[in-house]
Amino acid sequence: MILKVSLGFARLSDTELDNFTQAVIDQMTGNAAFPTPPVTLPNLQAAKADFTAKNRRRTNGRASRHRRQEQCETGLAGASQASGRLCANYLQQ
Repeated sequence: MILKVSLGFARLSDTELDNFTQAVIDQMTGNAAFPTPPVTLPNLQAAKADFTAKNRRRTNGRASRHRRQEQCETGLAGASQASGRLCANYLQQ
């Protein structure tokens, strides 16, 4: 079996790639046309779950950093010494 690499996936956003992968899983599950795929469904599902979790953590982390930066810039971070150090570090970046 000759396998070809498709670089078309490089144009997809992370969310689009996640959705595309789920569509592939849905279409291959129970499909007689794919009796022995080059990547097993359990391996593909595990890779997708890992990608989804990492993408979610990255997205949530970015939103959290943005909220902290906004709080520092508007003075809503609180008056504690720890908050002051955090904001000083944040605003220096």
